[in-house]
Amino acid sequence: MKHQEVLLIEDIPAGRKGEVVKVKSGYARNFLLPQHKATLATKGALRSQEKLRQERAVQAAQDKADAERLGVELKNVLLETERKVGTDNRMFGSVTAADISALLAEKGYEIARRDVVLDHAFKKIGTYPVNLKLKEGVSATVNLLIKAEGGKVPEPEPAEDVISTGDSEDTDAAEDKIDTAIETDEEVEAEE
Repeated sequence: MKHQEVLLIEDIPAGRKGEVVKVKSGYARNFLLPQHKATLATKGALRSQEKLRQERAVQAAQDKADAERLGVELKNVLLETERKVGTDNRMFGSVTAADISALLAEKGYEIARRDVVLDHAFKKIGTYPVNLKLKEGVSATVNLLIKAEGGKVPEPEPAEDVISTGDSEDTDAAEDKIDTAIETDEEVEAEE
C-alpha cells in the first residue's frame, strides 16, 4: 500500500489541524482532498503549516473553555427516565448510551452517543453517575435516575411449593421425615 503525506486542514481521527500525517493514498485521494480536510504536503503547503497550528491552538483553547463550562453545568443535571420493571427491580431492557444521549438532548445538551462512557448498560432501577467525554479531554459527570414505570414496582408472587411456613409443627414433621429416611438407609446398609 502506498502512503501519502498530507497537511491536515481540519481535525480527523488520524491527526489534528496543522499536522503532517501519512495516510493511505486512497483515503487521501477519495476523502481528505475532495472534502478539503487536507492538502498535499508540498513545500508551499508546509509554509502555511505554522498558521494552521496557531489557528488550531486558539480553537483548542476555546473548545477547552467551552467544555469546562459545560462540565460545570452538567454537574447539577439529573436525568430521569422510567422503564418497565419486573419483581426483582430488573428492567425489561436496559438504559444505554444512546438513551442517555437522547435524555441529554431533551434537556438541551448535544452530547453524542460515543461521548457517553459506560462500562455496561444499566439494567436495574436506581441512581447512577454517568461519565461523559467532552472536547479537549475534559470529562463531566451527570446523574441518571431510573424509576419504575408508573412509580410502582410489581409485588413478587407468592411461591406455591413452600416446604415449610416456619411453624414448629411443620419443622418437626419435616425433621421426622428426614430422620426416618436416614434410619431406613442405615438399615438397608446393615443388611448388605
